[in-house]
Amino acid sequence: MLSSKEKPFVTDSSSLIYLFILILYILNKKDTTLQERSEKVRRYWVILVAILVSFCAVVSSLMDSKGRHVTGTAKNHESILYVEVHINDGSSVGCSGFLVSKQVALTAAHCLIPKSGEVEEALVAVMEEGGKYRTLGVSRYSLSSRYNPTTSEYDYAALFLNSPVDREPYKVATYQGNKGDLVVTANFPGHKQKKKHLEMWEYTLIVDEIRRKNHNKLHMIGPAYHGQSGATFSVNGEKVAYGVLSQGDNGPLFQTFDKPALKEISEWKRLSK
Repeated sequence: MLSSKEKPFVTDSSSLIYLFILILYILNKKDTTLQERSEKVRRYWVILVAILVSFCAVVSSLMDSKGRHVTGTAKNHESILYVEVHINDGSSVGCSGFLVSKQVALTAAHCLIPKSGEVEEALVAVMEEGGKYRTLGVSRYSLSSRYNPTTSEYDYAALFLNSPVDREPYKVATYQGNKGDLVVTANFPGHKQKKKHLEMWEYTLIVDEIRRKNHNKLHMIGPAYHGQSGATFSVNGEKVAYGVLSQGDNGPLFQTFDKPALKEISEWKRLSK
């Protein structure tokens, strides 16, 4: 997948320049007959349409260069969930999550520890055809046994759903990548979270720093919005989750899975059966 810097924006700009030069040539060419004038008018409208199409391509490229892309019900994103946590003081928190089994989803642990009050209820929204969402209840949740809320180490948790979701879950694995790798995440940016209007956005991120000595933290270059917490990332379109997005300040920071994390997730999946 191309990064934002690799998208063919130059090609779109060049086509506009060529079209502009062609228009100047046609308009400055002398007419000798009525037929030639009619032909010029026809060509003029064809060129205008071509310019409009090229302009739309440029706008599309500019949107992509910001790392934003609204997804539909893409098959590889069907197991990504919107997580809504209701607090007993009347407030709520919106996060992202993803299925690791038909009845267990992972999200960020800090989404389940409110700054004030206590968690009253947790819900997840599953994307359906036509942009609609189905809401499911959460019977209980479990924070990682190693989670440290002060340092945000091992910031992941399990949500046990009331009923199974007939979707292919993500496999989980450790990440052995390198700086500069292109990875993809899809999640629900917070400023788009409205009760009747959810949007999932896909982002291409660049691995900036792998902090293996700092509890397997992974820093990315790319956009960060409230609501991304709890998302995962994948490589080469594979449905494999390598970690959970923990924080978004100065670029997304992921908590990647190590072997003890894989063991803990496996135990959560066993308990759900």
